[in-house]
Amino acid sequence: NSGTETSLTLVGATGAGGNLTVDNQAAALTELVIQQEASGTIALDTGTNTKSLFVTGNEAATLTGAGAAALTSVDVSGASSIVATNDPFSAIDAYSGSGGIDDIDIAGVAANATILTGASNDDVTFTVAATNGNSATVSLGSGDDTVTLDNAMNSGAITLDGGAGV
Repeated sequence: NSGTETSLTLVGATGAGGNLTVDNQAAALTELVIQQEASGTIALDTGTNTKSLFVTGNEAATLTGAGAAALTSVDVSGASSIVATNDPFSAIDAYSGSGGIDDIDIAGVAANATILTGASNDDVTFTVAATNGNSATVSLGSGDDTVTLDNAMNSGAITLDGGAGV
């Protein structure tokens, strides 16, 4: 990595499956675009400099790692489904969900965060200190969605918008 590049695009080989591990130690590299060609796990390891992630390719992905937890902007609208539960987002500001199932855990939100889950049966779980005095709007798409709020959350606000049954 050079010290001045701010964005990196990774394109998978057609039909090649497997997982991808990225360990970003470059302070300037804040945006990562991943074009998947087969389902797999995207592990954003110890480098927490990446703040924006875009996933395309219409494949299923699992996000893990300390770097995944540190993301502030996630756009997986080009993925078929997403699981991000092992390392919950700790400072998410904007999340644009996949065309399929989104199963995400959120441990922290930025002020006025926006979570858009998209279509299908999505599952959004907020942990104890998720709002930490901040507010978030969760816009639910079609499907039977589940939003779980920890009973110890005592500051901030979560606004639910939309959803098939709302």
